[in-house]
Amino acid sequence: MSAENINYEELKDYNTSIIISNPHFWNGVDDPYLYTSKVILISDDGEALDEVSEKYGVRTYRIDREKGFFLNGGN
Repeated sequence: MSAENINYEELKDYNTSIIISNPHFWNGVDDPYLYTSKVILISDDGEALDEVSEKYGVRTYRIDREKGFFLNGGN
């Protein structure tokens, strides 16, 4: 978990990234594992002003012209 101070008066868009070491991959109905990301907007005096959570799955894919579609390294 991390926190960052952002000056809302100067901010128009904000982007950040995370690294998930050893992710548990989402794999459809066989293993529909989802992570939850939560963002909380906190005032200078520590009051939670707003909060949003979003579920998402981590996956990789590749397409081989001859062998087809591969999800999470499999086929």
